[in-house]
Amino acid sequence: MFSVHIKNKTSKTADLKYIRLLTLFFIFMCMLFGSGCEENTKKKLWSQIKTLDMEKTELERQIKQLEGEKESLLRQIAKLTELGPEARLWAYPKIERVHVRNRTGLFDKDKDGTKETLIVYVQPFDVSGDPFKAAGSIEVELWDLNSEPDGALLKKWVLDPEDMQDLWAGTIMTNYYRLKFDVADILATHKEDLTINVIFFDFISGKVFRQQVVVEQ
Repeated sequence: MFSVHIKNKTSKTADLKYIRLLTLFFIFMCMLFGSGCEENTKKKLWSQIKTLDMEKTELERQIKQLEGEKESLLRQIAKLTELGPEARLWAYPKIERVHVRNRTGLFDKDKDGTKETLIVYVQPFDVSGDPFKAAGSIEVELWDLNSEPDGALLKKWVLDPEDMQDLWAGTIMTNYYRLKFDVADILATHKEDLTINVIFFDFISGKVFRQQVVVEQ
């Protein structure tokens, strides 16, 4: 009986040691896993903080830029108010005349041996004789004066300031409006020299300028 009791006691002691070791192992694993999770969480938080800090810096830059633009606009408004509309109008270049350059004509732009494009060069000049981008609209009429009166007007184009905005061009020596029109269908049935009539409406002075030019086929 005594030996049985000793064996049972020894077995229980071994079981307790095993349970304690197993418990310690689980505690260690939990601590290790918890430490890894905590480290990942810290990394994610630091990444979010850095991102937010960068966004904050960008927003501050944009606010500063907008404040600068606001100050600039306020100064412009104050200056324009001080000058008044009459002074501003007086400072704008005054149109004196409109000239259709002699480069105006019919061209073979696609190099197929047949002319198909009408290019019109229009120059508004100020009182000093300098070409400038005057605000206005342009009408271009294409005529065949050899035809019967009721069929003499072949085509009419009307360009407003919005259409002309990107048509201002030039060279080192001068500037002009460069107007380009497709006239392939017209030239197919009209082989004689044609006439163009250019009408420029100045939006500032209300003046109307006209010039007629013959274009050779």
